[in-house]
Amino acid sequence: LTTAMNTAAEKAVPGACAVLQQTIAKLNPPDPVQVIQGGSDAATRYLLNAEGQNLTNQVLAVVQGTAADAHVTEAYNAVMLRGGFLGAVLGTSPSVDINAHITRGLMDAIFLTLTSQENLVRTDPSARKTKALQDAFAK
Repeated sequence: LTTAMNTAAEKAVPGACAVLQQTIAKLNPPDPVQVIQGGSDAATRYLLNAEGQNLTNQVLAVVQGTAADAHVTEAYNAVMLRGGFLGAVLGTSPSVDINAHITRGLMDAIFLTLTSQENLVRTDPSARKTKALQDAFAK
């Protein structure tokens, strides 16, 4: 089950990144200066607050496809028939949404990475690879 879930998540990354890029390209913060001058994760928090649920829904759709290809439901059902630790963590009810569980983990990983990269851009001028970033953080 763990292998199937990890496979589904890994295969969902390119699609999730595409959704993320499209969403970021459409963002238009009402006060961009506030985002630029905000804390070490101000842009990531803005993205999460403005589009978090929308992103999660779109990534869930990607995960549903990759989970089907990785046979996650079949693996989940086989494990749950045997009970054990994963049943205690994920629940044993037929209403457990394993795709939502995978999506939450993937979204957590994405936003953790974004936060780390944003902090790097804010603190290390050499991480500002684009002209837009260089101009935004020029002192």
